Amino acid sequence: MKSSSKGGFTLIELLLVAAILLALVSVSMPRFISSFKGLETDNLALNLVQLMRYAHTRAVADGVEYKVRIDKGISKYWLEKRDRSGGDNGFKAFKSKNTFPRRIPSGALVEIEGDGVAFYPDGSSQGAQFVISYGKAERYELYVAEATSDVRMDKK
Repeated sequence: MKSSSKGGFTLIELLLVAAILLALVSVSMPRFISSFKGLETDNLALNLVQLMRYAHTRAVADGVEYKVRIDKGISKYWLEKRDRSGGDNGFKAFKSKNTFPRRIPSGALVEIEGDGVAFYPDGSSQGAQFVISYGKAERYELYVAEATSDVRMDKK
């Protein structure tokens, strides 16, 4: 007599595998999300350091004051150049391929006294200290030296 059973999986076996996969995804998803937020915070800190170093270089090369402005109200930051015509508080957004306004990621906190940091043609700066954090997981401290405009970043 021939066996009438066919190869394959039963519905119960498929449901069991689906339940195990669902449990694994639900356990790993919060970790994935927090890792992603940590990467966004890393990226924000690195981009701010890069933009401040660029502002220092441009200020010295062009002989004009530049400012990295941070607007926490709209969660964006960008580079500005001193406008000799005197409009807009003396500064105008500096537009180039790499200096467009960037957003501060949702949930990231940027603490700074004032609204940014200025870089002067003589190589000095306004000097500043930033704290960038996302919850308790990630924390960066950025320092801009007043005399030399040296930008330093410490991860805490």
